[in-house]
Amino acid sequence: MSLIDLIANLRRIQNQAAAETFDQTTDSLEAISNAIAAMGFGPGVSLWMFGRCAAAMAPSTTVITTDNLGAVLPNDVFDNHFWMQVIRNVSAPVTAPEGEIRRITGFVGATQTFTTDGFTANLEPGDLVAIFHESILPIEILGFGTLTTSSATVPADVARTEANNYFRGHLLMTTEGAVRFRPTRIVEYTGAGGIFIVDPNNPFPAATGLVDYVICGSQAEFVPAGGGTNNRTPADVIGMKDEVVPAMNIAPATVMTDTIVHHVKAILERVGATPADPDDSLLTNIGQRDDVATLDTLADITTTSIQAKLRRILTRMAPGAFSATIQGAARTDLALMLDQLATYIAALGAAYSATVDPGGAARTNIEQTLEDLGAILAGAAGLTTFPVRALPANTVSMAEVERYIAEVKPEFAATTAASHVTASAVEETILTTAYTVPFQFFFDLDLVNLVAGDDFTFRFYKRIDGATYRLMSEQQIVGAPTLKVYSILDEYGDSAQQVRVTVQRNGATNRTFPYRYNSLRQPVA
Repeated sequence: MSLIDLIANLRRIQNQAAAETFDQTTDSLEAISNAIAAMGFGPGVSLWMFGRCAAAMAPSTTVITTDNLGAVLPNDVFDNHFWMQVIRNVSAPVTAPEGEIRRITGFVGATQTFTTDGFTANLEPGDLVAIFHESILPIEILGFGTLTTSSATVPADVARTEANNYFRGHLLMTTEGAVRFRPTRIVEYTGAGGIFIVDPNNPFPAATGLVDYVICGSQAEFVPAGGGTNNRTPADVIGMKDEVVPAMNIAPATVMTDTIVHHVKAILERVGATPADPDDSLLTNIGQRDDVATLDTLADITTTSIQAKLRRILTRMAPGAFSATIQGAARTDLALMLDQLATYIAALGAAYSATVDPGGAARTNIEQTLEDLGAILAGAAGLTTFPVRALPANTVSMAEVERYIAEVKPEFAATTAASHVTASAVEETILTTAYTVPFQFFFDLDLVNLVAGDDFTFRFYKRIDGATYRLMSEQQIVGAPTLKVYSILDEYGDSAQQVRVTVQRNGATNRTFPYRYNSLRQPVA
C-alpha cells in the first residue's frame, strides 16, 4: 500500500465524496495502522529507546529479553546497526554490567529478545537498558563484521571485498573479547583475505580473538613516496627516511621537491667529516683537537683547520711561560687587557653590577657587594626588605624559611558547624577527625532539642595506637537536661591519634543535634 493509497483511505473514512465507498479490510484504522507499520513508519523503532529486562528473563550476558517495547517489531530490525547500554543494574547498582555498551547482533520481535556481544556480567530481570542507533555515536562506523583470523597485529576477515588500502588510516575496534573497545590504527589493508595491518608501534594489547568488530571513520598522516611534488600536507613537507641527499654545492631547490628530510640530510653531511665537497663541511673547517699547523707563516692556511691555526696563534703569543701583572704595571698588550679586567673586580670599575641585599642598591664592584653581604649576615643595617615567609622548598631563600620559623604559630582553623540527626537505635558517628598535624580539639553539642522521655548516650573515643578507636568517656542524658551543651575541651591529637564523637539513641524518638567544633593546630604552610 502506497502513501497515496493511505490518504485515499482516510478520505473514505471521512466520506468526503458521495461516490466513495468504505471497505473494512482495507480502509479501517486498523488496516491503515498495519500498512504504516509495514512501510517502516509509526510505532516501534526510533534512534533511541528505553528498555526494561523482562521478569521472566533468564540471567545472561548475551541474550536479553525486554517487556516494554509495545508493538511487535520486525525480526532483525536492530541487527548490527543498534547498540545496547546498561543504564541501571537494579540488583547491584554501580557494578558491572552497569554502564557497559555492546553491539546488538540479533533480534526476535515476537519475544522482544535481543542477542548482543557479551557483557562482563549477567543482565537480570528488572535491569534497565538503552537501545540506540549507531548514528548517535560520536564516531562514524564504516563497516562491521566478524574476524576470521585472530592477531594483535594482522587480524583478518575473509568476508571483506574492498580494494587494497580502502580502510587505510581508519580505526579497527573489536566489540567483544579481551581487547574490546580499544581502537587501533589501520596502516595497511589487503583486500584479498581482508587483512588489517595495524600500527606496529601501537598494536592491540593481545590477540583479538575471532570476534565481532567495527571500522570507525578516522584519518591519519602517512609517509608519502620519495621525490613527490605535492605540497599540501605535513607529510608532504616532512618527507620520508630514504630521501636522496641533495648535492652540497647547490642551493636548496625552489621547486616543491626538497623536503625537511632532504634538508636535514644536507645539514648532517655539511657537519660531517667526509662530505662530497670537504670545504663545505663544518668539521673539516673547524678541525679536531689534535690538528697542527706546521708553518709559522701560515702558508698552509687553505689546507689546515681553524683549530690548527688557533694553536699556532697561541704558540706565537706565548712561546714560553706566560705572565701578567693584574694590579701592577703592564708587561704586554695581553697583560694590559688583564689589568683592565682587574678594574671591574676592584671599586674602580663601572660595568660590574650586583644586588645581594633585597630591596637595596645595585653594586658595581666586589668590595661593596661583600660589605652588603656582611651587613645582611651580622651588620646593623641588616636586610633592606625582608622577603615574605615560605616553607623550605626549591627556589625558596633561607630568609623566607627563617621568617616562617619566627612567625608561624599554632592557630585556630575555621570553625565547622553542622547537625546530626539520629536514624536508629544503633550507635552513630557524629564526626571523626583526620588532621595531619598535631592539634587541640574543642567540640560543643547543642542539647536544646531533648524533651522529657528522651534517652541518649554520647561517647568520646581516641585512636591511641593509630588504628583502633578506644572509649575515653561517655555520658547518658535522660529527658530534657538543665545543662544544654555537651562539650569536649582541649583534647590533644595528631596524625595517628585522631578522635571520634558518637551518639546512641536509647529511647524511641530520633532527634537533631546541632554541633560546632574547631582545633588549634600548627599551620601546614
